[in-house]
Amino acid sequence: MLFFEILVRFGLTMKNVSILLVFITAILQGQTKTIAVLDFDGDGVSQSETRTLTNRLRDEMFKTGVYIVLERGKMDEVLKEQGFQQVGCITSECAVQVGRMLGVQQMVTGSIGKVGTVYTVSARIFDVETGKILKSANYDHIGDIGQLLLIGMKDVAKQLTIDSKAKKVFIEGGTLKGHVKFDGKPPKKKTLRMGADPVCGSSHSGPVYTENFKITDDGSMEEALVYLRNVSYSGGAPKDSVVLDQKGCIYKPHILGMVAGQKLLIKNSDATLHNIHAMPNVNKEFNFAMPKVVKEKTTSFSKSEEDPFYIKCDVHPWMKSWMLVSDHPYFAVTDAKGNFSIEGIPAGTYEVVCWQEKFKKKPLTASVKIGDGETVQDFTFTRPKKGQKKIIIK
Repeated sequence: MLFFEILVRFGLTMKNVSILLVFITAILQGQTKTIAVLDFDGDGVSQSETRTLTNRLRDEMFKTGVYIVLERGKMDEVLKEQGFQQVGCITSECAVQVGRMLGVQQMVTGSIGKVGTVYTVSARIFDVETGKILKSANYDHIGDIGQLLLIGMKDVAKQLTIDSKAKKVFIEGGTLKGHVKFDGKPPKKKTLRMGADPVCGSSHSGPVYTENFKITDDGSMEEALVYLRNVSYSGGAPKDSVVLDQKGCIYKPHILGMVAGQKLLIKNSDATLHNIHAMPNVNKEFNFAMPKVVKEKTTSFSKSEEDPFYIKCDVHPWMKSWMLVSDHPYFAVTDAKGNFSIEGIPAGTYEVVCWQEKFKKKPLTASVKIGDGETVQDFTFTRPKKGQKKIIIK
């Protein structure tokens, strides 16, 4: 009790003393970084939502084991004694002031904003002694705030807690490679009838076949789409545009993927009228004409889609292209030999989907663990037997 009495005489309350003892005990056990997380400032987000998201960040930072994280209840007690309000404290001066009140080494402040369907999280760690910013994190999320809570705040915690070497590994990630094939007798090729438009027919010197089932003699499948589900990604949309061309009255490429928010450049390389009609499930449908004099038009999809959807031409009914709009860049389309490669995947276990147009209602899936280096996962589609409802996965 003498120890407590001495500390109190030096101006520390019993609540401050209890917090100090927690930190001293942790330091003696080899943990040296003490940190407190202030409620983030909200813009377009309610106070209760901001508070819940901040609490999740606090929990996620504790789980990393890197910091001794001051509990919210104890922090509120100390700040209430000092007559200090958490909300709006995002500057380095304020963070340092609060950090000294709490007796921690580092402070986390930040903000959560919402514009349309996009949530933006910005966080910084300040050194209480120097006032310098030690680390910062940014995370953009399109869609439901529940996913921001479950996935986004965990990602922010990772950004704030990993060191520079670990961050490099996280960004580079692992590689998923594989091969897609079909086991069985393939369907016969069907010729496209383009005679209704002379421009389309004259664009080709030979017959043009349907593109929904491209296969080599050994069964390798071209243009199968392989993608990951439930990936935590905060890199935003790539700046480069995805290109979809209309050439010879055929969409090129036939299968493609893009990240939500990324620009889609649609070209018309034909001397005829085309009509671009997108049929997404989540995003807004669009339908516009591209006369032969209109050679380019740019558009985008703001939201991610769980499954691929098609884009068609209402003028030429055989024209169709399939597109995946993802919330991350971890997808690939198989080449002419049926091979695919997805690079830079963060370490973890993911559901990997293999989608092919003929089997669009029955895609193949596999649970794959990604680490450093390469991971191989092959997929084999099989023609269902009579009465068999499911595709066999090999």
